[in-house]
Amino acid sequence: MLYRLTFLFILLLFGTVSAQTPDSLSDDLFILPLEARPLNFDSVRKLITFPAEIKKEEFPNGYKTLIRLLVDSTGKVINHKVTKEVHPALTRELIRCYYYLRFIPAKQGGKPVKSWVVIPYRFNIK
Repeated sequence: MLYRLTFLFILLLFGTVSAQTPDSLSDDLFILPLEARPLNFDSVRKLITFPAEIKKEEFPNGYKTLIRLLVDSTGKVINHKVTKEVHPALTRELIRCYYYLRFIPAKQGGKPVKSWVVIPYRFNIK
């Protein structure tokens, strides 16, 4: 699911990709990088706690927060942008934890490159 969201985001960001034969290659051809993949998402997910300042009874279940993370060529998160927010306290908690994530960096032409990754998170209160 995350792979599909990230691919769709890259496709929307860079436009459509069309197949070209070797005879029709031009200077404007670019290769999409292989996307970054998280190594420790399950362990970081365990760090995420529901902020005490929000009343659980008033929180709507199932709403997603979307955060874009800039991953450098070594796999570290170096920046973020909030795309969709449910509550500022929840977003702060996710950002705090997301900086602990480590990634296999994206590659372009076989070399690690920095890239943006979209991480959706859904808070479900039981």
